[in-house]
Amino acid sequence: MTDVPNMIDIDYQRRAEEAFDRLRGHAIGHYAMLEQALANLFAELTGMKLQAAGTIFFKITNAQARDRILERLLKQAHGSAYSKFWSSYKKMIENVSHKRNNIVHWMKSYYVEDPQYTSAFYILIQPDYLNLTGEGIIAPAQITEFIDKCKFLTALGATFWQFLNPTIRARWIPERVNTWSDIFQREVIYPTPPGHPLHQIPKIPDTPLPTSQG
Repeated sequence: MTDVPNMIDIDYQRRAEEAFDRLRGHAIGHYAMLEQALANLFAELTGMKLQAAGTIFFKITNAQARDRILERLLKQAHGSAYSKFWSSYKKMIENVSHKRNNIVHWMKSYYVEDPQYTSAFYILIQPDYLNLTGEGIIAPAQITEFIDKCKFLTALGATFWQFLNPTIRARWIPERVNTWSDIFQREVIYPTPPGHPLHQIPKIPDTPLPTSQG
């Protein structure tokens, strides 16, 4: 039997759905890691212990309110020293927060790419699917891009709060301090250029779709 996805191949659909569910869960998990990095930043900016800070931080259910709170705390503690960095970082967080909500709440649908059934896979579609547009679809490749961006923002946010912590920063070699001091006074560039400390973060490959077996 030819190894071609088929709309009526139930076994292929089942394995394709399992692969897609793993990718979707992976995406949600990486956004949670980003939230943890932001919680650590909240603790650093307020001077609270992590446990107490987490009790408050994770009760903030509105992402925009969360980001505005962090922005005000950062300005109170450090003035405008990191305003360029934070403004661009916050915009990226807003983007992934919106995408995360879509990944969580949108419907899963089996998508057959052409009438010959030579390509079929799962996607997410907006709940109002009767008014579906090109922007109302999230394909596996877009979820993988979301994961990569979450990984970058998590690593950057974690490094930022560590940089702001004088005890941790005192253990860094001067070259590392100077490198990150420069980065945190500039707008965030993504994808990162060669030479950036986070440029070598491993990419997460697309979750492969299972092959059909005859």
